[in-house]
Amino acid sequence: VDIDASFKNSIKAYPSEATSNELGIQGSSEFGKKLTKGAGVKYGFDFDNFKVFHSYFYNLKAKQTENEVGFDGNDRVEIESNYAWKNHKFIAGIDFTPSLNRNLKLVGGGYFGFSFMKIDLDFYVTYKDLNNGKVKQKYVGENRIKQKGVIYGGKIGAEYSLDAHSKVEIGVKIKKEHYRKYRTIDLAEFSGEYKFMQSNYGPYLSYIYRF
Repeated sequence: VDIDASFKNSIKAYPSEATSNELGIQGSSEFGKKLTKGAGVKYGFDFDNFKVFHSYFYNLKAKQTENEVGFDGNDRVEIESNYAWKNHKFIAGIDFTPSLNRNLKLVGGGYFGFSFMKIDLDFYVTYKDLNNGKVKQKYVGENRIKQKGVIYGGKIGAEYSLDAHSKVEIGVKIKKEHYRKYRTIDLAEFSGEYKFMQSNYGPYLSYIYRF
């Protein structure tokens, strides 16, 4: 059983070439900079100095809200962006486990797999007249985005044997996810086609039972 937390999380939206040229956007937009948590299960084979495994991992739904205020002539422009996202991941990997002493091993390895991400992106723009405070116009963009991509990463940590069958492992993981298919997203004047990349790192804790 695996449990992890990602302290440095980043999801970037990259516009397609056509969207970039049409809107004059250079580079990417970033969101999802928030602590995320997840849990998973894995099984594999332990060959003493290394082990191979398959795993399923689920990132719990995370939410983030951003508010911006600007001005357009005699209008006050209020922008509220609400993000929510979650992932399902199917991973295969290999860990090298050299012994440090009888009960303690160093763990270092890498993994590769597939990730399925769902993003809810709601975008609200309100225009208020500066003279009387009345709402002149309100724009709502609601997006439900599903993406398939690849995931790869690495980890380093230590494994401690509690007894002949039970072990605990603790360490740090780093991973990246690439979603290559462009999706049409409604973002008012920034509407267009975007694709996503997610990266994060953080600690993990595993309980291992050896049959």
